[in-house]
Amino acid sequence: MNPKHVSSKNLLPQPKITPSHGNVLKYPEVTGGTAEIIFPSYPGITLGQEVSWGIRGNGIAFASFKILELKPQYEVKVRFHIVFDTEQVTADYSVRENDEVIGVSHQSVYTVIDRP
Repeated sequence: MNPKHVSSKNLLPQPKITPSHGNVLKYPEVTGGTAEIIFPSYPGITLGQEVSWGIRGNGIAFASFKILELKPQYEVKVRFHIVFDTEQVTADYSVRENDEVIGVSHQSVYTVIDRP
């Protein structure tokens, strides 16, 4: 494995979790299959790249997908709402091409309110 460093100014745009209110998530709104993580198109995007994402909170919800068409943004349903059962969650992603990480994103940080 080749270690890498990406300067802050070269990080990819941060993902967004919806529905949200700025950097606040309301637990009842992100449960029951309603939450999505949204990735904006990023500099250097090409077909075939793989985006691996994660939401860290009460455990980690993560997955990956391939870029099959070029769009302004990409949306993925968050299946495991238990990840939001905590005071704070973070979300980020990385991009791979030919089995090499070519970019990582800024991290999004959310406060979760109205938890049971």
